Amino acid sequence: MHPAGFKRFAARIQAALLTAYCQQRRSNRGSWLAPHTAATQGGRVNTTLIEQTAEATAAGTVTFPTVVQNLLAAGVEYYHIDYIQHLQTCYSGADEIHVTPLAFDVPAVAENFDTTALVAAIRDSQLRGQKFPDFSIRAVQSGVQGYTVFLRGKRVIYQGRQGDQHTEWFPGAAPQP
Repeated sequence: MHPAGFKRFAARIQAALLTAYCQQRRSNRGSWLAPHTAATQGGRVNTTLIEQTAEATAAGTVTFPTVVQNLLAAGVEYYHIDYIQHLQTCYSGADEIHVTPLAFDVPAVAENFDTTALVAAIRDSQLRGQKFPDFSIRAVQSGVQGYTVFLRGKRVIYQGRQGDQHTEWFPGAAPQP
């Protein structure tokens, strides 16, 4: 198996194991992760919509505003992209999670965090429709190991390997004084 194919395979296995582990933990507390349903019901996350959105994002066929809209509709409050483990983890407000693998490869994360290069990649996505896989390559080359998107908070916090951070507000949003 080609190393890139193995990485994707390993990420899928890891996502399945993490989801199963979290299901078991939640069941021990009297609650389960959401089953695959067609709509968010009773505070449960819609894992089908999450997975469909992840696939479309990896294929570069949806924009970030559509991702935000879909994930909010799916019951997601925030999500984390981990470029080291090649995983996306979605969290609901009720502490439910759903893990999906990133379905594409990225190079190794650069050692140093380059905010200028990261912001340029963000602007290319916002203004020129850069696809998510291309953005991700540029992000890791800028030293981003992962980031968290706070959907209701309308911001993204990017993290580097040495603890560096950059907060990017959604277009039209800003910090409250």
